[in-house]
Amino acid sequence: MTDDATPQPLNLPAAAEPAWRAYCAMLASKDAHFGFLAELDRKVKDGGQRTLAEAAHLQQLLAAHNECVKSFATVVKALAVDEPTTHAAFVTALASLNQAMGAAVN
Repeated sequence: MTDDATPQPLNLPAAAEPAWRAYCAMLASKDAHFGFLAELDRKVKDGGQRTLAEAAHLQQLLAAHNECVKSFATVVKALAVDEPTTHAAFVTALASLNQAMGAAVN
């Protein structure tokens, strides 16, 4: 991995690059949302309260992640139509990557 959140690039054709970038953006937005949510949970657990600004920021992070998910879905669907062989290789590579990432966590 290049850092804690971004996996190494996959060895795929150039046609899969937009899908890979969308996948990485989706991971980053998920990590940002859940990271901030964890901070807020710790704050509440320690007796604090969420501020309106924090709640708004959390909503912004969730909205950004939702947009990343939509973008990823759109790009992957287009790849399936335009480059079915590359799409299949991309899905297989992501499945392997996610399995490896899951094994590293366990």
